[in-house]
Amino acid sequence: MKLSHLGFNLQRAVANRGVVGTLTAVPGKVMGRLSRGSKPPKEFNPVHPFDAEFGTDTSGLLAAEELRDGRRRNSIYNTGYYATAPSMFQQAFAQLDIEFEKFTFVDLGAGKGRILLLASNLPFQQVLGVEFVPELHAAATQNISIYQPPYRQCQDVQCILSDVRDFVFPSAPLVIFMWHPFVGPVFEQVMVNLEDSLRREPREVYLVYLKPEFEHLVKSNTSLRKLWESHFTMTEQDFAAYIFPDQSETCAAYGT
Repeated sequence: MKLSHLGFNLQRAVANRGVVGTLTAVPGKVMGRLSRGSKPPKEFNPVHPFDAEFGTDTSGLLAAEELRDGRRRNSIYNTGYYATAPSMFQQAFAQLDIEFEKFTFVDLGAGKGRILLLASNLPFQQVLGVEFVPELHAAATQNISIYQPPYRQCQDVQCILSDVRDFVFPSAPLVIFMWHPFVGPVFEQVMVNLEDSLRREPREVYLVYLKPEFEHLVKSNTSLRKLWESHFTMTEQDFAAYIFPDQSETCAAYGT
């Protein structure tokens, strides 16, 4: 790790866990690294089969300290970029028992747009992504133009370049997706904004939250009720292109 990133990562750890939680976690992380010794990292295919099939560019890992907004500022409250495995998205939305054609889809922290492309295969009225990094937003916009399978059901797909805290939720019924995209005050502000939007315009809204580490902020800042929580395991094809060692992840859904 670069020395210039140490301060950033320490601040981000405090944002995630608080001071006490960070101090408690450090010894375990150090011992974990020592116990792994010289074990090689997980082998994985750097280009996901999704990109190989459709000619898109949604693969790759970008650490939080590498991501900067249009003014070249980074944020300790972002969690980096790595695209969601398609099979995880498909399992979550197969369990979301709704009529998709009634809803606008919103991906908060859209990255390069893989989830937007997968969502466009469902009959949503509109598919929107929100991304604060200009380079990722540009990649998402390019991927949207490239991705044209015959089974795509929603043609109104776009990615918005914006700080997620400034995003105004559409007045339509919504399905919101997040894969642990941001933490702390940013997460809290987004939930407050969502609740304000619901208060002004009551409507049907669902939140699908993969890796729900900040579920307490959903509960404390919105009127959404928890509908289900499941543990999904990605396909072997997805796992072969996955940089991280865990093949399964928790997903929760909330609704009005």
